[in-house]
Amino acid sequence: MTDSEGRPVSVEVFQGNTKDTETLGTQITKIQDTFGLKRVILVRDRGILQQKQITEEVLPVGLDWITGMQKKEIRAVIDHEENKKKEELQGEIREIVEPQEVQLSLLDEQNLLEVHSDLYPDERLVLCRNPLQAAKSQRTRDALLVKVEAKLDRIVQSVHGKPRRLKDKGKIGVRVGKVFQKYKMRKFFTWEIEEGHFSYTRNTEAIQRAERLDGVYAIRSSVKQQAEELVADYKRLSSVEWAFRTMKSMSLQVRPIHHRKQERVVAHIFLCMLAYYVEYHLRKKLAPMLFSEEDPEGKRAERKSIVEPARPSAKATKKARTKRTADGGKAMSYQAVMEELSGLCRLTGISKIKTDKIHKTILMEGHTSTQRRAFKLLGIRLSSSTSSAN
Repeated sequence: MTDSEGRPVSVEVFQGNTKDTETLGTQITKIQDTFGLKRVILVRDRGILQQKQITEEVLPVGLDWITGMQKKEIRAVIDHEENKKKEELQGEIREIVEPQEVQLSLLDEQNLLEVHSDLYPDERLVLCRNPLQAAKSQRTRDALLVKVEAKLDRIVQSVHGKPRRLKDKGKIGVRVGKVFQKYKMRKFFTWEIEEGHFSYTRNTEAIQRAERLDGVYAIRSSVKQQAEELVADYKRLSSVEWAFRTMKSMSLQVRPIHHRKQERVVAHIFLCMLAYYVEYHLRKKLAPMLFSEEDPEGKRAERKSIVEPARPSAKATKKARTKRTADGGKAMSYQAVMEELSGLCRLTGISKIKTDKIHKTILMEGHTSTQRRAFKLLGIRLSSSTSSAN
């Protein structure tokens, strides 16, 4: 669990066979009992914060929430509204009211659309379309269609070619099933299997139906604020993902866990969270010498729409291109800075002169310009003198 800026505030370890949806209740209890916050907006991804959790765990305690919608839920909303519209066209014409009904064609003109649906009468629904993701999804699907067709053509050749190596209906079905199981493209094809016969065609209706939702995602919320703000708040989940990824695989590498007792495993994870907390603040303070983004406002200005992917600010782009920071120093990665700092040697000098107090001088031996620069940003003195009683 992190705050809105991505700063870690809590971590909890569950049994390995625990479903994601079953982890929400303890977090809600923790928010209420531990942090004592007056108002909370719970932002969770669509895999955890689903309708059952909203109804049974979130609404009873009065928390506001923001979550994403699964593809099947988006499709259900669209189908429901389209069917309702067809029924209305057969009767009297109603006046158009705001917010707008679901019309995916409008997303061709604007990439963000607030809609209303009878399926979610008391909630805010925001449809978004990412053109880059839409193009990527179509390319991926087209490539998989071609690959599956190549596999199915081999089966056709085995059944109808000379010699006819495959005749049994059951064996043909097994071969076809393996292809669809591997590539997960069953819904995009129709086929016919008989004794000594196999044929297939593309299911164009299913393909067109999938194309309509390419790059489309939707956000549900109980919060009364601008649609753009809802999308921005939901996208802040990326900071949680960054924290999780950092702990698991980047600099901290939480695994392997060489523990067998439960309390030691929990302690291990807790220490990793504390380590990430330290790293979070180190990255913030060392940002002027890193490739990190230093200009959040400039970064937001580069994005024409909140739906579009984030783009670096002009300052960050220049830093990445020139490999130099604003003060002309060398731009470095966080890992490179940490590696250089690890070469520091700390010396403690004690005077041999007998006095009432023992004077100690602490020196950081052999520091480089990069090390001096890092310690200056961190507010740490490279040398100091201390005294203690004899």
